[in-house]
Amino acid sequence: MDYFLPSWYQAKDSWDAPDQLWYQQDHQRDFDDTISQVRMFIANQQPVCLVVPAYFPNLRYFLYRQKILETKWVSIFDRLQGIPADQEMHPLDYHDFNWPDDADFVYSSFNLLVYRQGKLAYRILQGPEGNLIGVERLLDDQVIRKLIIDDRGFVSRVDIFQAASNGWRREYLDPTGQLQFIEEADGRVTIASGATAEIEQTSYPSLTDLVVEQVQKVFQGVASTDGIFLAADQEHSHQLIGSLGHRGTLSYFYDRASVQTDQERGDLERAELILVDSDTNRRGVEHLTHTPVIELPPFDTRLSLGTSNQEEKLKIFFMIQGLSDQELTTALRLFLAALERDPLRELTVVTYQRWSERPRVAKILEQLQREANYTAIYELAEEETTQSENDLGEGLVKIKKRGIHLQEVHSEQDIITALRPMRLVVDLSAQPDIFLQIASISAGIPQILAQPSLYVDDQKNGIIIKSIDQELLSALDYYLTGLHHWNEALVYITNRIAEFTGPRIIQQLHDALGGEN
Repeated sequence: MDYFLPSWYQAKDSWDAPDQLWYQQDHQRDFDDTISQVRMFIANQQPVCLVVPAYFPNLRYFLYRQKILETKWVSIFDRLQGIPADQEMHPLDYHDFNWPDDADFVYSSFNLLVYRQGKLAYRILQGPEGNLIGVERLLDDQVIRKLIIDDRGFVSRVDIFQAASNGWRREYLDPTGQLQFIEEADGRVTIASGATAEIEQTSYPSLTDLVVEQVQKVFQGVASTDGIFLAADQEHSHQLIGSLGHRGTLSYFYDRASVQTDQERGDLERAELILVDSDTNRRGVEHLTHTPVIELPPFDTRLSLGTSNQEEKLKIFFMIQGLSDQELTTALRLFLAALERDPLRELTVVTYQRWSERPRVAKILEQLQREANYTAIYELAEEETTQSENDLGEGLVKIKKRGIHLQEVHSEQDIITALRPMRLVVDLSAQPDIFLQIASISAGIPQILAQPSLYVDDQKNGIIIKSIDQELLSALDYYLTGLHHWNEALVYITNRIAEFTGPRIIQQLHDALGGEN
């Protein structure tokens, strides 16, 4: 059995899971290393168990969205709140509450609001599937009380806000409404006299002490041959790694964690293995520890070639996440020059951000439009196509329909879908997107990066450039002029794809841990 402890937290100093409000889901990626690794292990018939330290009352909805609902899981807060492992689901609806007779229900763009005598009295909060996740009580437009709803159909926690003292407290309940413990604003935790959970003390200095104690209990009976994978982050992994008895594998994913303090360096030595997903993370840790470091992708490859060879257009996928305004301006100027060289070339500018990226892209395109050398990129003869005006947030920018497109992605499936017609992928950030690299390999698409990567061999399945200004245009031409270099890359990718399949990744992990599980 392999155990996975994810980093699913609202903030580094909180044990609450990320907010599940439906209208906030588009602003964040919905995948990480734990989700992908669990999927990979399940797909290869490897027994796994999720151990979730976060307070996550909507865990089952989340696991369903990630397609891992059937995974065995242990919730630390379920144990603390005395919630049985076989607790049935009877989801609550806001109609199940006893509302005042004078309550008026009003649907806003984001929430269901409840007014009394013309004043806002309650705010009903819903999740991505329309599921009830909370009810806020307001007084003079200030939240004074909040009910947190468990997706199995009961009030899991009551948050009470005290405006006068700027304080608060949280009351954690079991499915019958029985108080289990209270967390105060100063961090102290008091166990209720009627608590049913197996908790050793009547009070704790902080919620962290209580969580760590329970995590330690979970792993007391785990076999020494079982793997334990702890997602490294900036605070929780340090608090939890001592509970694993020098047996945990710390998993570094994207920029979720870095090693900067003596405390964080000490965590490296307390681990049995360090797992990194990129050259960037490898460079950040391997010189700081004697613990073995292994670099493996958190995502597996699955050969699913794209359709670019069936497309008339030569489509370029340009990921702009992580680029400064200067880098983005330089790159877009060169892309515009590349588009001018061949009318069949198209550019898709891709970002994870919903609001913040689009205005700056529009502003840069407007700036480039004013430059005489690039005016033609927005002007076409009438017989070719017509101009379109796209509202990009800050003014109108005239862009050829076939020339430039802006696209948001928020999930693995978004990226896979967007890649299908692409001829070339470009990611020039200091920490290129790992999932994008793996998905590009699966789709048989060569890549242009500005950083070395385990997944891209220079002049084989892509090009590593050292200078955007001096090398990007020639790298684009290398793959977009004729088919010779593109076909060579496709053959190389097809031969290499087996290196990053699920069985190979799992076997390498088990080998690094000293044997097969």
